[in-house]
Amino acid sequence: MTGWPLPPTSRDVPGDGPFNADPDVYDFPLGKAIPRNLVYWRVPRTNAISVTAKGLQIVPSRNNLMGTPESLVTPELTGQKGLAFIGRRQTDTLFTFTTDVSFSPRVVGQEAGVTVFLTQFNHIDIGIVLLAPDASTSKSNGKPQLSLRFRTIGSIESPEPTIVPMPASWGSGQIRLEIQTANATHYNVAAMPAANPNARIILGTASARLVSGGRGSFVGSLVGAYATCNGAGAGLECPAGGNAYFNRWRYTGAAQYISATDIVPEL
Repeated sequence: MTGWPLPPTSRDVPGDGPFNADPDVYDFPLGKAIPRNLVYWRVPRTNAISVTAKGLQIVPSRNNLMGTPESLVTPELTGQKGLAFIGRRQTDTLFTFTTDVSFSPRVVGQEAGVTVFLTQFNHIDIGIVLLAPDASTSKSNGKPQLSLRFRTIGSIESPEPTIVPMPASWGSGQIRLEIQTANATHYNVAAMPAANPNARIILGTASARLVSGGRGSFVGSLVGAYATCNGAGAGLECPAGGNAYFNRWRYTGAAQYISATDIVPEL
């Protein structure tokens, strides 16, 4: 095959911001702008997402990532007023995404986590959530239980939610949440104390089919972070105390499938 030679590769181009294939290495120091490759699904409320002295702050929305998008009864929960969610495009078939979370919920239902997100009808979530005590177990002693929760929403059969009480041995430090591709067709979600990644717990595995269309066109998946109070509160306001802070945001591409059998490693 003959043709015009391609120009040499160069990063000397106008503008600023990351290149498409760059990894994310973000620590959100105070005074720095939110990186330009991070995007929203629907316009968030003013000051819902900002860089603070504690890191990237997400003020929770009453609606969770699904909400009630087709409801005429609870319009404040449809997501039309914005989701408390920020993410980046999944630009690699195989990748690892992690971020460290500081979160001290006060009210049952308050939750912060990470997600693979296509639409409000299609997403894979792992969250830190304060749950009501389970009357069937004596472990909760009648008190709300801080837990890790894996759950999915999609138009195909989904795995059952997994709930794991937060291990006492993890203490009160930051929790690292992880989304990693197990292969070209499945995601693993995991959690660990940021200070001890060797204590990693895999909470579940989900099919990529969950975020590959179904309700509307496929426009590409996002991976990112969210906060919600899962309907608690009134109007557009959640109960106080559910703000989440994210640090050490890392996205690293591993490889890209260019056909069913051909794979190109990231350099």
